[in-house]
Amino acid sequence: MTEFVLGKIKFTWQGNWAVSTVYEKDDIVKYGGNTYVCITGHTSGSAIPDFYTDIAKWNVHVEGVTHKGDHADATYYKINDIVKSDQHQYICTTQHTSTATINLTNFTLYVQGGLVAAQAGKSGQFLSTDGTNTTWVDIVEAAPGALDTLNELAASLADDADFAGTMTTALAGKEPTLTAGTVAQYYRGDKTWQTLTVDPTMGGDMSGTASNAQIAAGAVDTAEIAAGAVTSNEIAAGAVGTTEIATGTVTNAKMAANSIDSDQYVDGSIDDVHVAAGLDAVKLADGSVTNAELQYINSLSSNAQTQITATTTVASAALPKAGGTMTGEIAAADQVISRPEMKDYSETITALSAAATVDIDITNGNVFTITPDQNTTFTFSNPSPTGKSCSFTLVWTQDSSDRTITWPASLKWKDGGGEPSVTSGSGKVDIYTFFTMDAGTSWYGFQAGADMA
Repeated sequence: MTEFVLGKIKFTWQGNWAVSTVYEKDDIVKYGGNTYVCITGHTSGSAIPDFYTDIAKWNVHVEGVTHKGDHADATYYKINDIVKSDQHQYICTTQHTSTATINLTNFTLYVQGGLVAAQAGKSGQFLSTDGTNTTWVDIVEAAPGALDTLNELAASLADDADFAGTMTTALAGKEPTLTAGTVAQYYRGDKTWQTLTVDPTMGGDMSGTASNAQIAAGAVDTAEIAAGAVTSNEIAAGAVGTTEIATGTVTNAKMAANSIDSDQYVDGSIDDVHVAAGLDAVKLADGSVTNAELQYINSLSSNAQTQITATTTVASAALPKAGGTMTGEIAAADQVISRPEMKDYSETITALSAAATVDIDITNGNVFTITPDQNTTFTFSNPSPTGKSCSFTLVWTQDSSDRTITWPASLKWKDGGGEPSVTSGSGKVDIYTFFTMDAGTSWYGFQAGADMA
């Protein structure tokens, strides 16, 4: 009796070929673009190229191709791999590892391409062929992105198959083209031209340029003009002069408060003749200036502020106040005050905030106090410039943890000695005095008192 082995009467698909794998007869694998059927059982090699070493143990089952894109350097290509180089495509006929330039001994031309050389004067054209001849033709204006398909065009016409008829019907009810009228006509709401008539009280026919010749004398007065209807926007610049304003017709009642300022006066138009004798303190803003005081200002030979400034800014000018009691601060701004006699004066005390690093800014005072809450490093800032001297006093009140002090490196102590000791004990007071003559390059320090409490 014949014995059948059912497991071996069909092919067995094993997927992509793999290294170091046991394959039996009738196993099918994919390698490159082809599939292969095993005809001799074996164990595959340990590297990808080893497939071709064992090629005698395989038969091609189905031949195919694999597109690998542009030809690349140092790439292992298998039989039937397709690559692109320049405008052509090539199929691999010999497995190999590539170099930078395609080696055509390992490839066969698969698809021949071509490049169209640049064509002068062909902007806005494209190549067209009728199957026999190829010619350059003009491109009809390109459609915008939202109207470049038939569906979009149809949607823009509301999918109306008779769009032209719909538009003809819609336009039939529209206004006809207007026939021009004349300058003496106006177009009325009933769609007719009408002759322009004039209110008899106005006089004239108004067929020409409107002017006061077309307006009867006295025909327009305040009764014909609504309150506020005529503003400066309706009056051309310079259109109203003294000849248009009757004497005495413009009074205070006719002018809004603050409506006339320097912009409304022509330079030189207001002089003594135009200022009535009645201009006194009542006419001025707060009533504080009298006629006599106005005469004082009138006697000045130039602007009052100019003359006041001239008496305070020149070197020989007197101070604006001679003697008396000062009621405000004087900021000398680093200027010299010579030969003062000082009596009952004080210096500013500035309390410093405790911190790991504390800056003593000389512009904040002359006496500084601090009660530390940690070991403290001092810095000194904003001393007087080189050639001038400045000094300050520091009052140090020790806390219960006996804090230490780190002084600036530029500090020099009495007799060239080291830093003085900081008194220990809560509430103990040490007093230090410092000065510099070279903008802080060197500071000189003295412990004026120790253990003061």
